[in-house]
Amino acid sequence: MSKPSSRLLRLGVLALALAFAQGCLFWIPTMIVEELIGDDPPRVNTSWANASRGVVSPDTPKESEDPDPIAEYDDGEERDTNELEDLDHDEDLGRVVIELGAGVYLLERAVTLWKPTSVVLRGKGPHKTRLLLDSDEKNSLRFYKPGSVRIEGLTVAAYGGDGIRVVGCDDVEVVQAHFAGSYHGLALEDSVAHVQSSVFAGCQRGIFAKGSKLEIEQSAFADCWDAIRSRNSGFTIQNSVFLDNRNVLRGTIDGRTKLTSNLIFGERQELGWEGRPALAAHNLVHFRHLGEALGTKTNRELADIEHFPDHVLWPTDFDVVAVHLALFTLQKRGESDPPSLVEELRRQRSEQLATAVQTALREEDLPAARRLAKLALQYLGPLPLSDAPTAVKEIADLGT
Repeated sequence: MSKPSSRLLRLGVLALALAFAQGCLFWIPTMIVEELIGDDPPRVNTSWANASRGVVSPDTPKESEDPDPIAEYDDGEERDTNELEDLDHDEDLGRVVIELGAGVYLLERAVTLWKPTSVVLRGKGPHKTRLLLDSDEKNSLRFYKPGSVRIEGLTVAAYGGDGIRVVGCDDVEVVQAHFAGSYHGLALEDSVAHVQSSVFAGCQRGIFAKGSKLEIEQSAFADCWDAIRSRNSGFTIQNSVFLDNRNVLRGTIDGRTKLTSNLIFGERQELGWEGRPALAAHNLVHFRHLGEALGTKTNRELADIEHFPDHVLWPTDFDVVAVHLALFTLQKRGESDPPSLVEELRRQRSEQLATAVQTALREEDLPAARRLAKLALQYLGPLPLSDAPTAVKEIADLGT
């Protein structure tokens, strides 16, 4: 089967799968995944990778006007097409912008962008924009020595090839991006990256880092073999969730690594690192991890994930709001309009806590009332107080 026919078949099957998904959380069955990728199995062909790739929000349109990703190149060249194409060793690319609307896009060729001044890969949200990578080569999408990279607002699902690789960049920003079923969701070499509010699910290695420095916050890693795989890299990881992976952070870490205010839970999940982090404190973890690696002085036990967040003794400096939102985003990624679900959670939790404040005041427990009021406002977050539930408005002065 020729490549164009193969692409139409794959997108047609995906459209059929998404049509059945409308209005409900949906996992594409293994049979449909095999049809979607044609005759070749995905590179990571496991039950957990296939299931994670198959989580699709009904908000993702069943088809795109043009399934080929389009790029804007600021290099002064006249091109016959603006398709995202391999420009390995084409220097002076300037700024490259890959702006993807709502829909499903398919990249069947390996693409390297060589020394662009900047790269922007942006979608309309992980629940609306989906980029499928299915090249025959390992590096599906590689940015080599760019001035900066920003990846935002899309789901990247890898079948053939790999995920996204960045080499030699000191300014990598990944915000509200989801990576599913890749060998490497995000691979970094000799780079500095900030990963925020993102999800890595069902990957062989959610993040692979070699000689790099990463700051990871309010993100979630689930059902990966290695949530993070490190080769001589340093990490600051906070307010994030590691759920049912095989390893949390496998490989060599340097003395700069800090893990604080994270939820780490899984019956078979190992910590995995070699060396000692500079700090591993105020984490909420499965009891099997409490010991020499994660001491009991500041870290606390989580016996059952279903007990979180209300029936748990939180560590002293544990940001329960940020961790709760990261876990909720992971759990709701296949549903309709996840941003609205997050906003509704914020309202509900802030109102519940405001009611608890009133109870504490009636019991004349002012310290508890102040603590709960502060937490209520943290849950409210960016929502304006003028739009908050009445109960929250009434206790707002106590939380400031």
